[in-house]
Amino acid sequence: MLILNLQFWSGDSAQAMALARLIADIEPQFRSDVQFVFSARFDAKHDKPTVDYVSKKFKVFCHTSTRRGTGWPKGPNSLFVDSYQFCIEATRSGKIKGDAILFIEADCVPLHMRWLDMLIEEYKSCGKMVLGAWLEVGDCGTRHINGNCIIHKDFWIKNRRILAPSSGGWDADCSGILMKNGAPSRLIWSDYHLGTDRNPWRGCEYLFSEKLYRDPANPLFGVALKPVWMHGPKDMRGIECVREKFFK
Repeated sequence: MLILNLQFWSGDSAQAMALARLIADIEPQFRSDVQFVFSARFDAKHDKPTVDYVSKKFKVFCHTSTRRGTGWPKGPNSLFVDSYQFCIEATRSGKIKGDAILFIEADCVPLHMRWLDMLIEEYKSCGKMVLGAWLEVGDCGTRHINGNCIIHKDFWIKNRRILAPSSGGWDADCSGILMKNGAPSRLIWSDYHLGTDRNPWRGCEYLFSEKLYRDPANPLFGVALKPVWMHGPKDMRGIECVREKFFK
């Protein structure tokens, strides 16, 4: 079973709730094999109408982080660690059922109606504890597996450093252990800062076009990829594009 762990703070909660509703709308019926966790930072509140809406398609749990980290990188790091620990304890107690966790930030979008089934199948077949967008220096400037990835609930036992990132973003800071125990995903894509001044929005067609890694050191270099899960859109336009393609 897969756990969807949507992490959000006060500044991106509106986009996160829109993403949660989109994920729910894609599923034609209730998914007993997938559970949904709303993980709010200490400064965010759970939106009950959205929680109720998503509960029609998934068993839902709400968690609020007690860590007080803000800014970069303490804010994202503290939220990741706290939400991961919540999932660990909830699965150990039997409150939540699931072997792996997809960590979701608000700036993600699903790109296929069967995205969940496809990701679950790829994770089961990869033979690793981590599955995600494998990024080399030439791809994004830092060698790591992007944080919007699937991680086994027991990964921390083998690599406790993941619970204590020190210098930068937790995924880059823990890149060594993540990549050593990870597999490059053909279905998960990350495009940093998409929709910002550093990487302007490129339109709806870009989301659904084939993707190519730039660094020859990347295991998937030269492979035309059709991702079903993408991290990058910094505003609502990504969600709007997906809704237009799927439902209009």
